Amino acid sequence: MSSGTSLKVNERIKILETVLSSPGMTEGCKIVINPSRQTILILCRLIEQNLSAREGEKGDELLSILPAESLNELKGISDELLKRGGLVDFYQRLKLL
Repeated sequence: MSSGTSLKVNERIKILETVLSSPGMTEGCKIVINPSRQTILILCRLIEQNLSAREGEKGDELLSILPAESLNELKGISDELLKRGGLVDFYQRLKLL
């Protein structure tokens, strides 16, 4: 990676860290959504792929600076969406394909 690219990445990380540390960013929010099952499957897959990419250090800068609690919350949201959509078993079987 060139030094110019590295500098841009470091600047983005600093901005993201600043935004995430702003007052009120850790407060819970109640959100009511009615996603289709198709959207639930896609969203859960995106969450799973990005969390696994983070472990391999190829993920997005935002995920690289998130604390473990936030990552666990994302995983919990994904699990809850699958559960409420009645898609837990279906999703697990899809992943085996």
